[in-house]
Amino acid sequence: MVLLNIGRVHHELGDHDASRLAFEEARASFEEVGFRSHVAYALQGLAAADASEKRFGQAARLLGRARRELDDVGSSERGSAPAMVSWVTAQAQGALGHEAFDAAYAAGREGG
Repeated sequence: MVLLNIGRVHHELGDHDASRLAFEEARASFEEVGFRSHVAYALQGLAAADASEKRFGQAARLLGRARRELDDVGSSERGSAPAMVSWVTAQAQGALGHEAFDAAYAAGREGG
């Protein structure tokens, strides 16, 4: 959980490399112990890092993948940082347009 918080703080400070590192380490740790909802939260953080670096298609796919993880464990939660998820969604939709965002998001949900 600390790594998720560290990742969010680095994201807020604009240190995208450190943010990505913290979220990636969190994702790997949560996968190792099988905390799938927390894997989803780390994926949302990685999506924020991608959106910050203008990789909007990848950000949308990661959001879709995170949603798949949350759906698989029966969580209706939007994530551990809903404001960050909303920001990523707005940035990616604004850059890609709704149709391309929806296609990338769907690809992430389907495992792509």
